[in-house]
Amino acid sequence: MKPVLCALGIIVSIGFGLAGGSPASAQSDALRTLRVGDSLPRVANAFEFLLDAPTGQIVTLDWQGRSLNDRCDVPVQGLTEVATTVTNGEGENLVQIGQVFTPMTPRQVYRLSGSGPYHVATVICGGVLMSLSILDGDAISRVDQPPLSLDGGVQISAATIAPDQLIAFPLNLQQGDVFTVRTSLNDSPSAVSLPTYGGVIRDANGQVVASMFSDRLPYAWNLAAPVYTADQALPYHLELPALGIYVVNNRCRDGSRDCLFFDVQVQRGNTVVEDRGVLGTETAVEDSLPSGRTVLYTLDVAEAQPFTLHFQWSQATPVLRFFNADLDDADVVTAYVNEAAAYHWSMALRGSPPYTLYLSSGEGPYRLEIEAGSVTAQNEVGRLAPGGVLRGIVPPVDDVRDYVALDVDPSSVITLNWGIPQSEFTIRDSTGAPMYPSNEHWSAGYAVVDLTQGTPPFVVSMDDARYAGQPFTFTLAEGETPLNP
Repeated sequence: MKPVLCALGIIVSIGFGLAGGSPASAQSDALRTLRVGDSLPRVANAFEFLLDAPTGQIVTLDWQGRSLNDRCDVPVQGLTEVATTVTNGEGENLVQIGQVFTPMTPRQVYRLSGSGPYHVATVICGGVLMSLSILDGDAISRVDQPPLSLDGGVQISAATIAPDQLIAFPLNLQQGDVFTVRTSLNDSPSAVSLPTYGGVIRDANGQVVASMFSDRLPYAWNLAAPVYTADQALPYHLELPALGIYVVNNRCRDGSRDCLFFDVQVQRGNTVVEDRGVLGTETAVEDSLPSGRTVLYTLDVAEAQPFTLHFQWSQATPVLRFFNADLDDADVVTAYVNEAAAYHWSMALRGSPPYTLYLSSGEGPYRLEIEAGSVTAQNEVGRLAPGGVLRGIVPPVDDVRDYVALDVDPSSVITLNWGIPQSEFTIRDSTGAPMYPSNEHWSAGYAVVDLTQGTPPFVVSMDDARYAGQPFTFTLAEGETPLNP
């Protein structure tokens, strides 16, 4: 039977052993003290407590609740993020040695060290009606698989995996080995394959092993670059803590999971990321993006230096991102023209260098060029203020940035009405970032936007090939009620 594979999107990290938290010397006497065996039937989204337990004990924080599918720091949509920091009396953050999602909420395991009581600080994202139980020992249902060697792989039937189980593989590695991990959910009849995310490598001490590119890419983007070096305490283990949600959300057409299996591969060397060197101003490169690969460039530009990026491709549209040394988004786009198969962005980069350009998810030949200064031509189609009406023709797609300027109060909520359901126009701020509507704008034919999300001035982008040459009528109103033309 043909299955229905649910494409669960990547977001960010699982929150392993986050840094921060208050040392024990700064703890408030008002904090609640909990012990192994205690439970809290309801917890706030941000709270702290003291854990009274002997050093050396292993404890499990068992979280239960429902997921809201918010944008949170989890590897897969539908999971609840629980970012926990455990600090001992010496102010040291303890390392989380285990985690599994069951399937939407996590169980987190810590080995207590140093003096107590232990300060626990937690922030929850994407969860409601959350509860906490403190369990003795490692309460994760771990299913150890046979060892995997380099260039080895295995298939596991989804029908044999319980939603709360952690699938783990010992890895046969030697010090210095470089390897890539690939996992996917597949169905046997039709060969549909869905990449799965959230795999974790741990060393012999239970510590998470960072990928080779963790100093250049945020965690979410490292999921597309799972390349590791065996340079910590061996043996390593591969853990798949998020399989539960894939098991719950995917079934065969007959309702069973008999046709679904997980494919796990450990490939020798780096098989997913290509570092193609330095790209400076007044330079251009022509190359090709292989299917399933990620390409990185180091950008030789100074902070806040204006430049124009020209990017052309021939097949599937790639993902293009810029990151600074702090792994934050670095791009500040001041003007842009997006064509059917090309981007022209006048921009600068913020934060500390070096800057990384990340290119992935596409396929085929591309051309990248960096030109000094801002060279993108702009055309103001018209201006619109609350209470006004603007009529015209959507300009053709060319190398000119076309826009409608909005004369608005940047602290207000506005409604842009174009009056045609199953269509959309986008309001952008001065950085080029889209302003996300709070309503179902595609079906409604208008967008309600809170301008405090962005930086003025604001414009309506008119560079959309879908509507080029078509007449438009815009109205603008303050508040959440559309104005009829």
